[in-house]
Amino acid sequence: MANLASFALRIQTRLKVQPTTLHESWPRRVGTATTRRAHSATADTRNNKEKLASLSYDDVTGVATLSMSSKPVNALNADFLRSLLEALEAARKIPACRGLLLASSLPVFSAGLDFRMTRARDKKAFADCWRALLDFWSSLYGLTTEFPTVALVNGASPAGGCALSLACDYRVMLRGKHRIGLNETPVGIPPPYWLKDAMATLIGTRKTELALMRGSLWEPEEALRIGLIDEVASDPVDGLARCYRFIDGFAELSRGAMGLQKKQLRAELTERMRSDVELQIERLSDQVFSHEHLGVVDEFFRSKSEKNNK
Repeated sequence: MANLASFALRIQTRLKVQPTTLHESWPRRVGTATTRRAHSATADTRNNKEKLASLSYDDVTGVATLSMSSKPVNALNADFLRSLLEALEAARKIPACRGLLLASSLPVFSAGLDFRMTRARDKKAFADCWRALLDFWSSLYGLTTEFPTVALVNGASPAGGCALSLACDYRVMLRGKHRIGLNETPVGIPPPYWLKDAMATLIGTRKTELALMRGSLWEPEEALRIGLIDEVASDPVDGLARCYRFIDGFAELSRGAMGLQKKQLRAELTERMRSDVELQIERLSDQVFSHEHLGVVDEFFRSKSEKNNK
């Protein structure tokens, strides 16, 4: 099988595009040039069919790409997260799949939770979203027997966006002014314990404490320095090459042994977070729908409306 990193470099020549302009369309264009479509997940929103996530599988590299495309910013809600889980389950059914790439077809990776739920004071929508988030995150983080996973973070990745990257085995972030981190505390929502544990695994307990209390966000080079991400890429093609290179590093390893090791490392956390879903929702709902947080959300939408009207 062709070396994945070398294959990524061939993509640039085949597409004949400038790397700086590839970020808006690379999943579609790479899919057209080199892959076959394996699965698309859609949800009925605003009375039409809007594709929220899609899965493509490359026969040459053995890599499946789960591409997020929920406009405008991949905000996390129940429909979107269920689409991601559906696509992930489809990837697990591809016998020859050697790795999964989580990416975005939009200029941002993910802006986090969809605050329209809280603006509407819709507690049921929030509860459904949280259940869907736990289902997808624990499924991605807890993959134990199939393949390695890597996130290609192409843009802003605050809060829930950072959470999605933490569910992967490896994170490659494109260079730029965008930032990544769990910044929920300043808007009145403390991150759940399972995100705290996942971040602490990467950057250490003390740095995690300070980061969560402050709601810290980091640009790519700083995120790399503290260990929140694993590599910084100069452009999307370089990012793909680095992602493929990581996956290629597992080509000769025993899937069974790798899966057993991941299970030993992660089973305790995934089992715990799946066992207390309703308790998490009850406690978090009290905070999400508190006067403090709703005030922050209302001010955000008010400011956004004023900017749009100027």
